[in-house]
Amino acid sequence: MDPALQQLLGEGLPNDEVEVIIKLKDPLRLPEGVRVITRFGNITTVRMRRADILPVYDTEEVFSMKAPRIFDGAALSGEQSPYFSDNLTETDGIRARPHGPRGKGVVVGIIDWGIDFAHPNFRNADGSTRLLALWDQSQRDTVAAPEPYGYGRVYGQEEINRALASRAPYAALNYHPGKSDPGIGAHGTHVMDIAAGNGSVGLPGVASEACLCFVQLSAKAAPETAVSAKATLGNSVRLLEAIDFISKVAGDRACVMNTSIGTHGGNHRGNSVVEQGIDAFLALNANRVLCQSTGNYHLAKAHASGIIRPGRSHTIEFFVDRADTTPNELEIWYAGEDQIKITLSHTSHQDVAVSRLDQNSEVKINGQTVGMIYHRSHEPNSGLNHIDLFLYKNAPPGKWSVQLAGEIIVDGRYHAWIERDNGCKRCQATFAPEHVDTQTTIGIICNGYHTITVGAYDSHKTNFTLAPFSSKGPTADGRVKPDLVAPGVKILAARSTPRHQHRGNALLTRMSGTSMATPHVTGTVALMLETIRKPVSIHTIRNILLASADEQAVSPDEKMRVGSGSLNIGKALAQVEEYNNQFSGRKQAFTGDKEATQVPVKP
Repeated sequence: MDPALQQLLGEGLPNDEVEVIIKLKDPLRLPEGVRVITRFGNITTVRMRRADILPVYDTEEVFSMKAPRIFDGAALSGEQSPYFSDNLTETDGIRARPHGPRGKGVVVGIIDWGIDFAHPNFRNADGSTRLLALWDQSQRDTVAAPEPYGYGRVYGQEEINRALASRAPYAALNYHPGKSDPGIGAHGTHVMDIAAGNGSVGLPGVASEACLCFVQLSAKAAPETAVSAKATLGNSVRLLEAIDFISKVAGDRACVMNTSIGTHGGNHRGNSVVEQGIDAFLALNANRVLCQSTGNYHLAKAHASGIIRPGRSHTIEFFVDRADTTPNELEIWYAGEDQIKITLSHTSHQDVAVSRLDQNSEVKINGQTVGMIYHRSHEPNSGLNHIDLFLYKNAPPGKWSVQLAGEIIVDGRYHAWIERDNGCKRCQATFAPEHVDTQTTIGIICNGYHTITVGAYDSHKTNFTLAPFSSKGPTADGRVKPDLVAPGVKILAARSTPRHQHRGNALLTRMSGTSMATPHVTGTVALMLETIRKPVSIHTIRNILLASADEQAVSPDEKMRVGSGSLNIGKALAQVEEYNNQFSGRKQAFTGDKEATQVPVKP
């Protein structure tokens, strides 16, 4: 069983309703005891009683069951620099396009935190909103919760426009972007402006006339023992349900979504149930695209890898900061043919836990439980063996050692990731320098087969320069990720109204991160969807976009950080025109997961 699911079992009362993702053996056969919320092929998000987790898990219909995993935003920083003020510079104009398509009729959906709906860049010329809908998942008003999701609150255009007409729009709507502002401006406001702002203040977004939809992610409050327990963040269940919601709002219109969120853990092979669900959604629906930030984890010191030789052992060390009062998690994935014994030690306490394959062990120091090791064989989605170490808040800081001893070694390779610490970013646990591997540092939900994963470069530099923080591929199974790179350093875009202010402000700010690179690509895809002959599959969009990227001469060490190259909006649109000309006079039928045979249009 999924270790996080085992943690979920003991976190509350038996009759509590819990959110779970299930992979079904047959999408038409459901186990008893679950209420389905969304479907993505054979991946479903469901609700069930906590007491029913084990009975449902053991049914014939269930292939795999996963607890929700916490996600956070991927903005690295807000920029305060005398050389880069909130004024436009010559190097800011990469997304400015005076001519051509502007995304009209296409829905740009942003799944993020903090949208300043009163900012002029998200309003029409008459002052009305450009937003089709805003779903605030954090609202606790269950009476107004949207169906079938059962949480949060949805605000439609009429409600938003009434709020905009009031003297205090945020109070009128009961939504303020400041609640998601870490002090540099809300993440979601900045991201949406890059993708599709109208340019009333600063530069226009790439798709400045697109329709807008926003989902404010939020997770259920988590117990203290849960990793990264922070209810303002989103989770994997609610991400899938946000995708479902935006697609329904878009209806028959083409739609591109943006997720600048991530986390470190998982096996990084693209087969997590979340990635499988997203891939199924994209494969089964025409004119649907999802762009994701690759993550800012290149320098995070959160990945290690190695090879264990038969009969030998390998030790990796990691450090927990003394200022860290949050839980921590370490995952290790290795071949299903191997068997490894793990021995955990602390700098002042030797052999505090020992675990063999299919043996779970408490981590105890001085008789007190400070953590748990789950060690399971053949995780169903990957076939890999999985070690998941949870250190609770009462675990001591300092150096921890993990000895991996090969008992049966056929392959020997392993990967280890320290989970992202959303509760204490400045005191993130890290591997010892000699064990750090900067490869395969892309975020966990960015390894899918159909999504578009975006890294960052510095567009203010004369020569092509990758952003130092931009995560590096490949995936753990050797595929190229990210798919391409876009500007992500000191990007000027909308800044949300600070939390203590009650009326909207026309503010700008600079932020850096792969979060800022991704909406450049999202906006470009919106332009492509406006122009391209429809219906069209995700494969066609990916082919055109990645073939139009500018190849960059980089060092061998950087090749796995640039993918197909850097975004070129003009070339992408030119290739769309070539595609349209190629199929001029022909009608294309979408059959799901591949382009159908071309059928001549009747005269």
